[in-house]
Amino acid sequence: MSFNRTLKPGDRNLKDMLVPAIFWSVVAFGSFNYLLYNVVIPLHFMLERGSAILIWRFATDGAHPAHLAIVGFMELFIGWLCFLHFRRNELEYEVLRPGRVTSASVVFTVIGALLLPDWFASLLEPFFRGAGGEPADAFKEGAIRNFPAAQLLTFFVVAVVIAPVIEEFLFRGAFISTALASRWPKALVVVASSAGFAYIHGQYTPFGLAIVFMMGVGLGGLRIWSGGLALPMIAHCVHNFKAFLASLALAM
Repeated sequence: MSFNRTLKPGDRNLKDMLVPAIFWSVVAFGSFNYLLYNVVIPLHFMLERGSAILIWRFATDGAHPAHLAIVGFMELFIGWLCFLHFRRNELEYEVLRPGRVTSASVVFTVIGALLLPDWFASLLEPFFRGAGGEPADAFKEGAIRNFPAAQLLTFFVVAVVIAPVIEEFLFRGAFISTALASRWPKALVVVASSAGFAYIHGQYTPFGLAIVFMMGVGLGGLRIWSGGLALPMIAHCVHNFKAFLASLALAM
């Protein structure tokens, strides 16, 4: 009987992958970060402090030029594992489809990525200032202008190249595709993916997290409207490139 046969990877559909998608897009970041900083690195220091200092200096020294690389390594690793999970079930192309892309849609996406985050920030700033926050500083460790000049190359690679691809694949690809296949309401899908997107950006202040959440809403809307990841990836890349240029100008 068909209901007794063994389920093979190719028999799965997107709705069966919702839990793995949630894990790889949200839970994995916190879990891997905890294991690295609370298990792997301390264990290495305990066993062989000399080699641990040399190997993990870029991860433990906030002033190291490659300090931000740990974020890029982690995102690449998690994205790769998520891709392998979907590939094993022959569903990788279901979450990686580019969607509808036209010249006009690309132009409007670029303009929106350049202007809308600043507009949202201007709307949110009075609220956070009135609540006693520091809306000028998006990062808990200081404003983006305080990135050491030596870290800007790593910032470019991680924020402009890696993050737009991996984070869009995880949140707007794996999560949104499986949630839609599971018949979640579109509004709930966008809000949930945006909340998860904000959760992994723990380096931001509450003001920064609010902006990241609103960006997630916009990126999720692009994903649903276009039916794919091309436009969200473009928007994400453009926004982060603008932040990189601002950091570069302030560092010069």
